[in-house]
Amino acid sequence: MWYLLGDEERVEMGDYVAIAVAENDMSATLVRDYLMEHKIPAVFPPSSYPIYPLESARIRIWVPKRLIAQAEAVLKELESGWVSDYEDEANFDEEDCVGVVGAGSWGTALAHLLGSKGIRVWLWGRNPGQMEALARTRRNERYLPDALLPDTVQPTCELERLSECRVVVLAVPSGALRAVMNRLPKLDALYVIATKGLEPHTGKLLTEVAQESLGVPMEQLVVLSGPNLAVELVRGIPTASVASSVACASAERVQELFMTPTLRVYTNDDVVGVELGGALKNVYAIGSGMSDGMGFGDNTKGTLLTRGLAEMMRFGVAMGACPETFIGLTGVGDLFATAVSKLSRNYRLGRAVAQGKTVDTALAELGQVAEGYPTALVAKQRAQALGVEMPLLSAIADILSGERAMQEALHSLMTRPPKDEREFRFVQE
Repeated sequence: MWYLLGDEERVEMGDYVAIAVAENDMSATLVRDYLMEHKIPAVFPPSSYPIYPLESARIRIWVPKRLIAQAEAVLKELESGWVSDYEDEANFDEEDCVGVVGAGSWGTALAHLLGSKGIRVWLWGRNPGQMEALARTRRNERYLPDALLPDTVQPTCELERLSECRVVVLAVPSGALRAVMNRLPKLDALYVIATKGLEPHTGKLLTEVAQESLGVPMEQLVVLSGPNLAVELVRGIPTASVASSVACASAERVQELFMTPTLRVYTNDDVVGVELGGALKNVYAIGSGMSDGMGFGDNTKGTLLTRGLAEMMRFGVAMGACPETFIGLTGVGDLFATAVSKLSRNYRLGRAVAQGKTVDTALAELGQVAEGYPTALVAKQRAQALGVEMPLLSAIADILSGERAMQEALHSLMTRPPKDEREFRFVQE
């Protein structure tokens, strides 16, 4: 998944020279780390150059010109006995494989990560034409064109292919999850829910939907969530995530499966809190986009996100979650990453609506699902049923549904009766 460049193929930029090319970020990371272990500074790329100097499908590894001879000797040694460190780390037999259900940006990114570790992956998508093109070009041109899928990833539009998989990753939109799970072959597998949202119309947690559709106990379900943008993940930009399950062994298995030098995975047994953090943060990311679209500044955004976090905790406690979970990666971490990133679909939806576009037009321009939209509507209903006060979420939901104009909702929020800020005490006084 990488090769040493010949003399005629090497390109110089400043004090650096490209010595090798990797097919993906994971291989590039391993080559770079091997050079660093031999006291040879290596980068991909030098900080002043683009991430993909050659083309988006390959990554050059650069070393200082003065160390080219030493670097070449080290890489020839590595080339002669190349075995991926990932294959040693992951306790998966050669016959084991992982099924990834959903070939959007997130499903493709997860398949790319797993395949780069040497794990066999079936990547399922519902569009035969898209999957045929993906198998031919190895790139998801519509959703994630920068990522070249390794040979270990096999695209398919046949769910029956997943019958040999012992782990199935679910990465389809929340509104399609029940229908897709009802079509899955019956497996004695571990199911990883990588979708963030609540089921539209019912407001159910996705683990609840999985139990009903798959007929499996909670011990076979793991929620994977955190501040993870697909584009950054495939580029090898460092981040962290959380594997959550009521069964410690299940969470640890998924932790081991997804850990790489650029993705650190933690475990957490608060499944409800982890699920809700990933679902609700999308709503407040829409609000953050609305704030920017209206021309407001950092004071407004800081207030919105902090009070949004308080609402997330309040709702979570009413649902049986631990409030501390929302201070972690799947709460405040994911909230802030999604709410400030121009890559976030939910942020872009909110910004577009604030600038005068209809929700339908904004969604059509996105070309992908923005989970915060349906989540806002059902979360408002569920909060009302639970008697939980969520004025920010309700305002965002009302704007999206057309029940209130943006200025009216803003005035209502700012003129509410005075409140005390502190409502959770994590240390007993």
